[in-house]
Amino acid sequence: MASTAAPQTQSKPVPLASSIDVRVVNVDVTVTDGNGKPVTDLSKEDFEVLEDGQPQPITNFSLNQRKVSVSGSSGEPSPAPRRKVIVVIDNNYIDARQRSLTLDTLDRFVEERFDENSEWSIATIGQTLDIVQPLTNSRAKIREAVAKARKSGTVSLRTDAIDREILSDPFRRSAKSNGYDYEETVRFQSRERTSRNERSLANTARGLTEAARSYSGVDGKKVFVLLTGGMEMNTSFTAYDNGRDHEMNDRKTGIAKLIDQIVLEANTGNLAIYVINVRPSDMAAPQHDVENQAWGGRVGASSTGETDISDVDSAAFTLAAATGGLNFTSNVVRKSLDAVDAMTANYYSLGYGPQHAEDGKYHAITVRVKRPGLKALHRRGYLDVSPDVQLEQYLRLRISILQPSNTVAVNVETKSSAGPDGKPIVQLTAGMPWQQVTLLRTGQQYKGRVHVYLAVFDKDGTNVGFHHQIQDVVLTPEQYTEAVKGAFRYRMSVRLEKGDYTVAMTMRDDLSRDVGTGVQRLRL
Repeated sequence: MASTAAPQTQSKPVPLASSIDVRVVNVDVTVTDGNGKPVTDLSKEDFEVLEDGQPQPITNFSLNQRKVSVSGSSGEPSPAPRRKVIVVIDNNYIDARQRSLTLDTLDRFVEERFDENSEWSIATIGQTLDIVQPLTNSRAKIREAVAKARKSGTVSLRTDAIDREILSDPFRRSAKSNGYDYEETVRFQSRERTSRNERSLANTARGLTEAARSYSGVDGKKVFVLLTGGMEMNTSFTAYDNGRDHEMNDRKTGIAKLIDQIVLEANTGNLAIYVINVRPSDMAAPQHDVENQAWGGRVGASSTGETDISDVDSAAFTLAAATGGLNFTSNVVRKSLDAVDAMTANYYSLGYGPQHAEDGKYHAITVRVKRPGLKALHRRGYLDVSPDVQLEQYLRLRISILQPSNTVAVNVETKSSAGPDGKPIVQLTAGMPWQQVTLLRTGQQYKGRVHVYLAVFDKDGTNVGFHHQIQDVVLTPEQYTEAVKGAFRYRMSVRLEKGDYTVAMTMRDDLSRDVGTGVQRLRL
């Protein structure tokens, strides 16, 4: 351990060296023709990119296809970045029978069409997110993960629909009939269904937010394939809604905020959401506003990708449209999976340099295709946060111990003892090769800086502790000669309750930004 400056926790330490950061915002764009088929013969000049309404020069351009990526500047083929496909099974909106049929289809798709140049992850959402399988290019591991997902719990939301006659009979709507208040009955069911939908969507939003943060730092084309059911916002009846039901209005506002949260996180992580509808026709909380929608809530969209944008109240459509994905409502899962496969295997990567610093604000993105008759799918914006903030968010999540970073080899040693109050005190030592620490020669000293992150998780994978320490390193030439032969080590102590834990210590070199994580399990 370098015996130099004491550990620091300052948020913005003085830079070790002056540098010029070249920032690029990447936008993945899928372009389709009038039949929903990918278009792959466009050049950089065919696109226009705007941020917050202002045109941006396109500095990076490439066409990415299943096998090769053709550069827009040189035309030379190069290996395409691996697609990252995260299949999310939303158990809040799928019953066990429908899910089983859907996963049968997914198994067949993996067997027949899985591309080993892609990486897949399987996750389920109940009350929380469970990443059953982190990213892998192993077909066998994906099959095993799908089998595990079959055993997760589901929440059946089926219910009996209100008699259509009640909804369309103007006499029953306008007055009490035979002493029975049909109007209040319908309003009660509207409030009940909307409340139920908000509770379910809260679970889904929590899971998708964590999933987006989990994969935000991953390179390559990133896709959420969301297998879900009736995620619709039209759970009230306009004909009976007088606008004065404050409870209903609060529920609708809550649902809109949840959707905005998912969109923000997905866009910040550059993740496109493809929503595949697997619900049966009698799923609860259907879109059933009979004044302007067909009974059963089916949006006029086909598995080729054409979506009826008049359905402005569809949560699934909003998630897809705002993140560069598609909403498939035909309930033909295999055709939808084939369409997702084709769309995500053929796309353009556009890059531009934003004219502002990392300001923590949300910035809107618009991509226009100059050739008529074409449609561009892309994320609609991003939250401009620093890579340091994104890293800290990631390290607080369970995925960071399931799939730890290995750019830098980090090992962790632990030693526990009893404190004065009987609670265990754990001594943690993290080490990495000195060669991974970038040291600058300044006069008669070598200077560097290492960031050390400690994350503690309980037996359920919940983060129960997090620390970020900064260690400045100052070595004389003699110390430098000896140090580079061994390892840089950092020690810290934590006090924990008795129980089972997983601790992860992450080390990041300040200048090279290389990161590595070591993981240890504890039983105290």
